[in-house]
Amino acid sequence: FILIAVRKELSAVEFYSEDRLSEDVRFTYVAESRPGSPGKNSIRFFGRPSGHTWKSVYALFFDSNGRDYDRQAGKLTIFEGEYGTHFWAKADVENTEFRVRLRRDDGSEFFNRKFLLSTNWEKYSFNYTIPPGTDKPQTFPVTGASSAAHITWFIETPNANVTMDDFFLGPVDHVNPTAFVDELYDALVEYNPGVIRFWGIQLGSGLFNQIAGPYERGTYSHNPRAVYGGAYEYSLHEFLELCKEIGADPWYVVPPIFTQQELKELVDYLSAPQGQAAYNNSVVDIRVAQGQVEPWTDVFDTIYLEYGNEMWGFGSSIDPFYGASAVGGLRTGELANYRFNILKENPWYDNSKIKLSVGGQAGAPLTNRDISQNAPDLDILNIAPYFGDLKNWSSIEDISDLGTYSYDKVYRSLLASPDYWVRDGMVKRSYGNMTAGNPHMQMAIYENNFHTTYVSRYNITQEMVNNYVAGFGGAFALSLHSLKAMEVFNITVQNPFALAGFSFIDSRQDFPVRVWGMTRDLRSTGRKRPTFLGIQMANEAIIGDMVRTNVDSESWIHPAGYNSINSEQEIKYIQAFTFKDDFGEYGMILYNLDLYDAHEVIVNFPRDVVIGDIKILHTHSLEITNEDNENIKIVDGFNYVTPINSTSVRVMLPKISIMTIKTGEHLLLSPESISWWDVLIERIKEIFR
Repeated sequence: FILIAVRKELSAVEFYSEDRLSEDVRFTYVAESRPGSPGKNSIRFFGRPSGHTWKSVYALFFDSNGRDYDRQAGKLTIFEGEYGTHFWAKADVENTEFRVRLRRDDGSEFFNRKFLLSTNWEKYSFNYTIPPGTDKPQTFPVTGASSAAHITWFIETPNANVTMDDFFLGPVDHVNPTAFVDELYDALVEYNPGVIRFWGIQLGSGLFNQIAGPYERGTYSHNPRAVYGGAYEYSLHEFLELCKEIGADPWYVVPPIFTQQELKELVDYLSAPQGQAAYNNSVVDIRVAQGQVEPWTDVFDTIYLEYGNEMWGFGSSIDPFYGASAVGGLRTGELANYRFNILKENPWYDNSKIKLSVGGQAGAPLTNRDISQNAPDLDILNIAPYFGDLKNWSSIEDISDLGTYSYDKVYRSLLASPDYWVRDGMVKRSYGNMTAGNPHMQMAIYENNFHTTYVSRYNITQEMVNNYVAGFGGAFALSLHSLKAMEVFNITVQNPFALAGFSFIDSRQDFPVRVWGMTRDLRSTGRKRPTFLGIQMANEAIIGDMVRTNVDSESWIHPAGYNSINSEQEIKYIQAFTFKDDFGEYGMILYNLDLYDAHEVIVNFPRDVVIGDIKILHTHSLEITNEDNENIKIVDGFNYVTPINSTSVRVMLPKISIMTIKTGEHLLLSPESISWWDVLIERIKEIFR
């Protein structure tokens, strides 16, 4: 967690007084900033007049999800370690007493310090240690409202007003080389993505605001419903820096309001050497000043640019991106094509390094034909084939009656969904319509995950839904949807949504549903949801290009008309996908989709191999979650595999399990081992120690 106060409407500012006179709440923004500030404005707090007994108090609340939104969330950040509080301030009365406090509603206090302010701008800095346990621990499952955190500013001197600028509060002991907290960085290292998408609600933001430093950029997410843009995000530079350190290619959602000049300057920023910009050297100078001398296009294999986010939206007041929608596929394609052709006018644009895309609509496949047909000069059409309908879950077919919950029916349909999506479902239909409109376009996935929302209408309990979306079934569903799309349609660029986000609710639901975060949280428990672990396993196996894998397996027949699977499907219990690197080594991921039984699998490689690494992910039920305990994790899988000969191994796959097998002597955990048998014997010894 890092709190940076910027020039924005502080919607959470509150006022407390003994007589609760809310009309005395007073603060304003002034066109003045501290000396040397890159910004233009500051905030002025007005103190209490003499003769009044109330205190001038301004509070900004955060980590309040568990209090105000979803009471099962609990604390999503835990305060401990080395922190810093830094700000610039001045008062109009010399030696004004100005107190800054960080605490929770439950009384846990982490910082409380009084500063004496002068009438001149001065910087005030204080680093401090928050010992473990100061932030009171929580028990799981969380019940009742949790305690929100708040940073509070007190003016304790009468008749004194305080002007504050460039306020920072956050951890100062993080060691990763980016602007992001260690927990996020470490999670991405584990996840090992090939591409990361930057969708930060950057609607209404210009290029300069996207690349400016933390105290220089303002807020955005402007739309016709909001007087003020309420979002403050990381910068494009910070995002690209993160991708560079993680080793992933960046995918940037270009704000649709960029001017023609800004579109051309974006290419300068990404591609031009210092002093050689085609349109504006200042954007290149900003990149260099932030530490990136080399053009970003020299850093990455590919930079993906997407024109807006879901521009096909219908543009009414209930459109989540109201004000940034083109209303339909025809206009979306025409607009994206026209605007990105302006970007191409910059001579530094290189189609081998920058790929241009526009978002399609998986749920309306014909829209994809309109978009692709009217965007002939773009490279990629993106879709978001969300899954996880839960309309049918009972052992009786009348869903208006609660009936008896059927684990078999619910999870067989979830496991059948990936095959249906590419054989007859929205991925196949979207791909077919795209190629009909533009046969030269490729397809990518800009978002994917469960979309099991608005389910309360189906008379199902919150526990059932949350076990479904946050349970072990998600490890299979999300990774299999991804791998099937890759196998059938060569969709290699994919972005599951999203790394963080405890739960979601809107007016059409009765309760929060635990989508779309692939982590339960990052700074409290750090536990990974099964969707994260399933994709992590897939990324472990993807060491190169996919190669054909022939699978001979028993199967089951899934009936049509159940949970949006509208045609009968034959589903193999054993599924497998194999990848091959430039050195001829293999990475394989194996699935056992049988809900009840283990399966013995013989894996035959096309040449002699040395098994170097085996990982397995399994538990006894697809309803098991990591929400309250770490019940599911990736572990060593050597004891499930035995060699047959130099090209074959026998695998015992437990029921509902995922396994990765990687070949290569360089992966052996014991470098001195001279054979597979030696490694196996050592593993058996470890089990019985």
